[in-house]
Amino acid sequence: MKVNFRTLSILFLAGAALSIFAAVAVSKNLTSTPIRREEQTLSDQSDKIATLTLGEGDTERVWESSTFRAKYRFNAIAPQWEEEDLGSGQTKNRQVYLRTSPDGKTWSEWLDVGEVGPLRDDDPQPRTMLPEFPLLVDGKFFQYRVVLKRDKLSDPAPKISELKVTYIDSHTPLLTALLNKLRPEVTTSARQEPVVISRAKWGNPDPYGQRFRGTSRWWAPTYAPVKQLFVHHTVFNSSDSAAAVRAVWEYHTYTRGWGDIGYNYLIDRRGVIYEGRAGTTLWPVTPTPTTAVP
Repeated sequence: MKVNFRTLSILFLAGAALSIFAAVAVSKNLTSTPIRREEQTLSDQSDKIATLTLGEGDTERVWESSTFRAKYRFNAIAPQWEEEDLGSGQTKNRQVYLRTSPDGKTWSEWLDVGEVGPLRDDDPQPRTMLPEFPLLVDGKFFQYRVVLKRDKLSDPAPKISELKVTYIDSHTPLLTALLNKLRPEVTTSARQEPVVISRAKWGNPDPYGQRFRGTSRWWAPTYAPVKQLFVHHTVFNSSDSAAAVRAVWEYHTYTRGWGDIGYNYLIDRRGVIYEGRAGTTLWPVTPTPTTAVP
């Protein structure tokens, strides 16, 4: 068989050009990975109830919604709502759950949102109940379940209104994900110096924390001696830690209205550390409220 060297040369050059293009595309994606966020107002699709509360003769009631379909596949989701302040301990008379599905047929377990609420005295949404952390789960469909109860009929009835769900798509683009698999896996062992992934490298749309400078969301970095370290633990199903960190940043920055992620560092299951709050490079900057781990 004859070998056409001119053809081989053209193919080689074309392959090299494609490789360079892919490398540039990946490099760009690492610093500008697209993130989508959608806030959807919910109501009971069967009877259009705007406020959930107990009837005069009820000590407990459960609402389970119809199936909601998201506009796109998400990897993080969180509810939010408003409720009346019934006094200390009364929020335990309310439980909110979510579950997700990739196809509307196979469902996850019901996930308890847990204790939620404003985390600072000057929280930008003081009347809105929000989880500190979104649920890091993949899906295209979701449902909510609300349980309200009281010990006796003379107790005030808990009420929930303005129920919404925010879902986020921060998945790593396919090309980037494929090429990342070719790189050696990054881990941190007990004898190694910690590996810290910068905001730019994990795909933060605001790598240097300048997006909100000059606005009410801008917080100039402040520093203080470290006396305590708090590690907050959560669980997520994704093997893409950078996508999880991007989702948390998006949720804290926009849904919670903090203007940045609320943690100094985030640590994945391999021990890899991700730079959090802008300004946390060599020494922890005072965070939005605490330090957490996904």
